[in-house]
Amino acid sequence: MKIKYNNYQSIADISVSGLFTALIIAVNLILKTIIGFDVGVYLILICTIFFKPGISFGIAIASSFMSIFVNSDVFYTIAVLLSTLIFWLFCTKFKIVLYRYFIFAYLILMIFSVLKYGIIYGLWYVTSDKQTALSMYIFYTLEMHFTLIGYMLLPIFITKRIFKMFKGIKNMNESYFNNKILQELRGELIMNTFSNEKKHYQIQKASLLISMMVMISFVCYVPYVAAVWFLNYKFAALIFITPLVMKFITPLWLKRKNKIGNKKQLETNWIGILLGIILTLIPTCFQLSQYSKVLQIHFIVLFVLGLIVFSVFIAGAIPMNIEIIKSYNLRNNNVEKIKTTMGFTCFLLVPFPIIFHILNLNYLSIVVLAVATFVVIVLLMSNKNILDKPNVLDVDKGNFKFIKQNKHYLTIMFMQSYLYGISKFFEFGAMLLLFMPLFKDGLVVDANSWTYGAMICAIYLTKYILQAIFRTINCSETNGAKLNVISSLLIVLGVGMLLGFWISTKFISQLFVDMDLTNWSYFGTLLIASALISAGATIMDKTKPSMYKKIVDQKYFGEAMLLDHVAGNSLFNLLINLIFLTVILAIPNSYNSMLAFWSCALGITCVAVSINATALIKSK
Repeated sequence: MKIKYNNYQSIADISVSGLFTALIIAVNLILKTIIGFDVGVYLILICTIFFKPGISFGIAIASSFMSIFVNSDVFYTIAVLLSTLIFWLFCTKFKIVLYRYFIFAYLILMIFSVLKYGIIYGLWYVTSDKQTALSMYIFYTLEMHFTLIGYMLLPIFITKRIFKMFKGIKNMNESYFNNKILQELRGELIMNTFSNEKKHYQIQKASLLISMMVMISFVCYVPYVAAVWFLNYKFAALIFITPLVMKFITPLWLKRKNKIGNKKQLETNWIGILLGIILTLIPTCFQLSQYSKVLQIHFIVLFVLGLIVFSVFIAGAIPMNIEIIKSYNLRNNNVEKIKTTMGFTCFLLVPFPIIFHILNLNYLSIVVLAVATFVVIVLLMSNKNILDKPNVLDVDKGNFKFIKQNKHYLTIMFMQSYLYGISKFFEFGAMLLLFMPLFKDGLVVDANSWTYGAMICAIYLTKYILQAIFRTINCSETNGAKLNVISSLLIVLGVGMLLGFWISTKFISQLFVDMDLTNWSYFGTLLIASALISAGATIMDKTKPSMYKKIVDQKYFGEAMLLDHVAGNSLFNLLINLIFLTVILAIPNSYNSMLAFWSCALGITCVAVSINATALIKSK
């Protein structure tokens, strides 16, 4: 009886192979006459991931031989056969990795989709000559480009539907599917449950803390190394790519995590972050001046591309992890303040990449960040899910119209977003401000010296340590308004100190005859100003909930906090950053320009503080 069943199963497997082979050939015949696009590589990938090796191998071999109906060139058929076999072997070996992290499958598809054209070139080169091989390669160039473009777009639009279709087939008859994918699909069902064990919570918390260390260290190091590597302080502004990209990408990741779960989304994101870190920092191991203009352009493109990749994948990574931690805490009535722990640990990696750069050991900077990122990936992949349900603010969209009618709330929200935006500008633009020339003809400094390394570390460490300390302040409805006014004044004082420096430099120049004295005076001013602004912004952020509870109805509080985050801290905050950045890059490096810039900044800040204070008084 078992033998009879096996015979029936073999016939069924052959039938499935024949069915999908016919599908590949039919689609290719249609597409070949229109745009010359070969869909076979994509379908073989999907079949190899889901079906048993015998079925997927049959599809790969049969579709390769049947490609002679698409193109009668013998070398073309041989090239398709060889490239398909290599591709099938690769997909068979790594099918689960390709299923879990389809970003790898996406990249591999583009590579293997054009591999056959390289094999065609090789076959003609061996059997004929280089000129003939090159001619045949050029002959297939148009088809190759259509194929490459097709595989850049096709997986994005149809993969989700294809996966859903194959899962539907599995629900009807799973005998065609390989054991590994069956275990993976069953595991996805299990992931809908959650663990309540303390050890899994501790692992998740460790991944969050190390994630913050990696992000903060990278954001602090990149503007410094960019300014030094490009030999131009203005290139430190490239770090502003990160908040700009995060603004638009974060909603996409948050939407996707609702479908596949926080844990799986985080695993994907941190693999992308690892790639971004490596792409960004590898070019900095080479001195640009020692290479040709063409190679210099390639290094620069790689640096910017890596920064964009990092920004895309870091978007939403920390909030998603915090949501997982918060879920466990809410479920178990755990009062641990994870953000306080994050505050006192996030800066621990900051000095190391800078120190390695000064020692001319840039590759160790990559190693430190890459190893820390790899640890995060291992922790996430080895841990069990502890999220039971989303815990973001539960809001009613209809209530936003009532919030928007509250003028006191809107005034306070936008004025405080402006003040908080100044803090963010000092966070991302610290290196830009530090390396900004103090004199019209430029400030000549050795940015690779231990002196400047100590300055950079001092600015960042002071900022993050003060943030951690002031985040522990207890804020209630009784002292919230008072603390908020104090925080505003600290920001005004910070901006005022920088204006005071430029006034002193302009009108009391005899005190700044010595270049070293000028450098140290500017550094000291920037350090104190940055510390005051960071402390003020942290206190302000702590007081927001207590203030909003006073000026909006309790039933609209969730909507008020969400609107503050989206319209204020996210959109308006970013706009302020970009305005400050544009002006600071556009103005000349002179006393008068700096004096005018910081005078305007202080004036606008004072107006914002006055409006904010007035709105607070009227809202009582």
